[in-house]
Amino acid sequence: MPRSSRREQKRRRWIFLLLILAAVETCGWAVDSVWEFRRRLLLGYRQQTVDRPVISRPGRRADKTTTVADAEGDDDLRLFVRPRRDVPDIGQDLVIGGRVIPDARYTTSQVVLSPDENTARHGKQVFLLGGSAAYGYPYNDGNTLAGELRNTLNRELNREKTPEAPPRFQVHNTAFPGWNSHDLVPVARRIARSFHPEIIVIFAGNNEWVRWRPESCRRQAPARDTPSTSRKTPGDRTNLTAQRLLSQLAHSRALATAQYLAFRWQRRRLMVAASEAHLARFAATYRMHVELTGSGYARQHPADLARFDPSLWKLSKKTYLDKFHRNLVEIVRTFQGCRVVLVTVPFNYRLSPAWNHRQPLASDPKRQASIRKALDAATQQLEQSKPATALQTLQAASRDCCQSPLLHYIEGECLVRLGRMPEAESAFARCREQMIGHLGGRLSINRVIGSVARETGCDLLDARELFDRKQHALDGFFNRDLIHDDCHPTPRGHRLLATALQRMLDPRDTDRPGDGEQKSVVERP
Repeated sequence: MPRSSRREQKRRRWIFLLLILAAVETCGWAVDSVWEFRRRLLLGYRQQTVDRPVISRPGRRADKTTTVADAEGDDDLRLFVRPRRDVPDIGQDLVIGGRVIPDARYTTSQVVLSPDENTARHGKQVFLLGGSAAYGYPYNDGNTLAGELRNTLNRELNREKTPEAPPRFQVHNTAFPGWNSHDLVPVARRIARSFHPEIIVIFAGNNEWVRWRPESCRRQAPARDTPSTSRKTPGDRTNLTAQRLLSQLAHSRALATAQYLAFRWQRRRLMVAASEAHLARFAATYRMHVELTGSGYARQHPADLARFDPSLWKLSKKTYLDKFHRNLVEIVRTFQGCRVVLVTVPFNYRLSPAWNHRQPLASDPKRQASIRKALDAATQQLEQSKPATALQTLQAASRDCCQSPLLHYIEGECLVRLGRMPEAESAFARCREQMIGHLGGRLSINRVIGSVARETGCDLLDARELFDRKQHALDGFFNRDLIHDDCHPTPRGHRLLATALQRMLDPRDTDRPGDGEQKSVVERP
């Protein structure tokens, strides 16, 4: 065969191969546009990264927590918002911690809001950022903060019933369940870069420890080779390198689809294996969400201080709080020229310490035995209807240097029996502050939000104080009518927040008289 013919055949083979690859890639883009495999894949990679222990032993530096923007290269210009439609009732009650949540409609759906669609609309553009509390879990859009705020800000138009007139405010709910401040940073960049925001409401802080695991604070024997404790192991470096490589390859939608299917298959195998192992030892396994209130389960399943090191939790907590502070500052400064409102997180004061993680009886192992003795004695005295004696027993055992969430919880129960509700609320708040893991450190989270507001000069809505005043006006305590589980506001709570924000954001309402229950709690540094 002549040499020119062989060259021509080789050239045709290459052209044919390129055409096949182009066709596969085109199909990949078409499939990804519908099912968004690449976005799900990169979010899965990110979750694997942050699931690694933040601090594994003293002296080891915390791994840098990446954001969605780091994983995706921040090249996705789309903005996902909650759709403004109701979810039909499936006829099944939602039960959380033994409590039935009325009118619950569980959904986590999102739709794409394009920049062209946004800029073509009239009215001030309001964007809500946050996690599940801001998203409005588990209610219909009309009963959430975004829905109520949309109605209150456009109240005059609703009264006039003129659908042809454009609304004065457009409220976009960009929150999503499970998101923490790391997830909100790229969303803020996307809004500031591709949209025209005028008002930003940040209602976040509940999920900063959502991916924390007790294994990151496991007590370990002293390392013999101390210099190596501050370095990443070869396995860590290999995993991170492989993940970065796969993320880069995922720019090809065909490869992203193949990676996602493999990733999903692997995750399902791991979940099935974990489920089988869990069921095998179910009787002795600590279970989350056993009780919404009460301390019995928490006392029966305390954290084992032979394995859990409270000193490492203290370091881990500070690391997360510092990152929360940095992320909030970055988000606020992203919106230069916009009005930004930070909202503190209200919470269920009386939430059981067993809600998410085992709790240590005492942060000091040397005092664990004495604290356990005091807890057992106080519990027995409460059962004998002696709350005053039980309170004295707990106060004699408590010390400021030794933290014990269970001790403060039972102290709150004693004060409830004695009718001293404001003191009981403070005791439950101390319990929530000292709880390890997800939904602990509520007071610290709110202090960070307040400090960021003062540092950046943005507005601050103190939702915790707002909820407290409203609940007390309803002749109750512990936010029992305003929060239905651990941290999610009820429709009444969402309406209260929306009314307070409307008084801040709508200048035409500044001179309107309002009742004392709905007066907003605002701090302008």
